[in-house]
Amino acid sequence: MAAYTQRVMPLTETEDKSSDVFQFLGGQLEYLTAAVGFNRWMFSQYSGFIRWGNIWEIGSGNGNLSEFLLPAKFALLSEYDDEYRAALERRYAHHNNVRVEPVDLQNFDVEHFRACKFDTIISTNVVEHIKDDLAALKNITATMGPETVLITLVPAHPMLYGTVDECVGHYRRYTRRGLRQTLENAGQKVTSLRYFNRVSAIAWFLKFRVFKRKEISEGDVGMVERFLPLLKLERFFPLPFGQSLIAVSNKRL
Repeated sequence: MAAYTQRVMPLTETEDKSSDVFQFLGGQLEYLTAAVGFNRWMFSQYSGFIRWGNIWEIGSGNGNLSEFLLPAKFALLSEYDDEYRAALERRYAHHNNVRVEPVDLQNFDVEHFRACKFDTIISTNVVEHIKDDLAALKNITATMGPETVLITLVPAHPMLYGTVDECVGHYRRYTRRGLRQTLENAGQKVTSLRYFNRVSAIAWFLKFRVFKRKEISEGDVGMVERFLPLLKLERFFPLPFGQSLIAVSNKRL
């Protein structure tokens, strides 16, 4: 059994509520579009591991992080939801090196994605939305070459699982051991695994576990932007917790 201990049935498990989840999540992503500084900081946490060439971003959402991939030779932005893909088309389809495609990690054409010969694959806040995360990661692994880098960012700590996690359709939050084990079981060799956004983990626990609030507000995003210099101080204090985990891995040969 994986080392994460809290697994729940989110709204996405019920077909007639799945559209509500996407609508709710879309609203949260719109707020996060304004978090320009935070998005840049988050990208900087793993940008040094990127092999620039052909890049596949899995679960691009409305493209808040996709703009940082534009220097790539080729960037494939993939998304399951039709409305998100339409937003990606509006924002990025005019770039000659960008293509937008649908993706379903539990049922997709492995050979199609393998043929793209990706140098880097980036999955940011995706696999926690998938019930069988191991199967999804195995499918990703099957598309990778020996030098392909996989960057996986997921929400951390089952104890932080709160009301907003359920509302956005999270099946789980991960422990370090649980994420490593899942990646290794999927055929990955983990080369880096660390926490990110430590101070915000405390605020998340208070707001969504203690006070059981059900959404990230525009005010929350504004506060994160204002206090971003404080959040960045975590590089001097690598405490053993964080709101997210970032793993870097390669296909195990």
